[in-house]
Amino acid sequence: MIRKAGLILVSLALGAGLCFAYLQHSGAFHRQALSIDSGPSLATDYPVFSPYQQYAVSQRLLDNYLQDDVLAEVLEAAKPSVVRIKVYLKQSGGAFQTAYGSGVLMGSPPVVLTAAHVLTALQNDPSAEAVAVLADGRNVPIELLEVGSDGADWATLSPTKAGALDGLPSLMPGRRDSTDDRLLVLGYPAQAGVDKDGNVVADATKSEQALAPLGLVAAPHGNSLRVIAGMPPAGGMSGGPVINLRGQVVGNVHGWAHTGDTRGQLFTVAVTEVEQP
Repeated sequence: MIRKAGLILVSLALGAGLCFAYLQHSGAFHRQALSIDSGPSLATDYPVFSPYQQYAVSQRLLDNYLQDDVLAEVLEAAKPSVVRIKVYLKQSGGAFQTAYGSGVLMGSPPVVLTAAHVLTALQNDPSAEAVAVLADGRNVPIELLEVGSDGADWATLSPTKAGALDGLPSLMPGRRDSTDDRLLVLGYPAQAGVDKDGNVVADATKSEQALAPLGLVAAPHGNSLRVIAGMPPAGGMSGGPVINLRGQVVGNVHGWAHTGDTRGQLFTVAVTEVEQP
């Protein structure tokens, strides 16, 4: 019989109202999914779990959600095309990282699609440099190709060495239509990803580390997307691809709501706005 336990509610699937209860007993934690019809709940009196522990739990829930689902195949096919974007500034003491985000290899030959705001330093500082870290850990130096006009939050980049991305897995652009009731969103929140052993880890000090992206499933909700399975959106997801059931990139992540009735909703830029090279 479980004795008196500490109950932790963590909101992990914001739109569907899924959260977890962590029951602490003799130093061990047991996980149990709860369904909250009224939407996400937040506990205020509980030990703090790191984002990486929360991401690990949410990914296990996502795996369960995707069992025997066509989206599982889309996810596996898309993972190698998702990249980490890192921007560095040069100073006398050496380069330091100033920004990070997510992106995707798109088209043929591939270019990198991401959010323009991830590249603010690259656009404004001549000393700034950027790399795309591939899912296998390789670093490819990249440079701006196109940036969205009139504040449109998208940008494309090409490798500084011609052909450096040729032959790599990439996704083709597509359009959202009325049949797209669920969409897959991939990226590296807080620079975290899944290593070869299935652990959720950060790559802040190991840019060469092979990491698969984290993911979530979202449903169209007016002009935004609402998360129905997987992790809550977080910093580092900006620029990550939005993918339809046909495995096409239909947009990229622009931002998300942090508070209020729209909390957890994702805002995206349609790939139809992106100028193709």
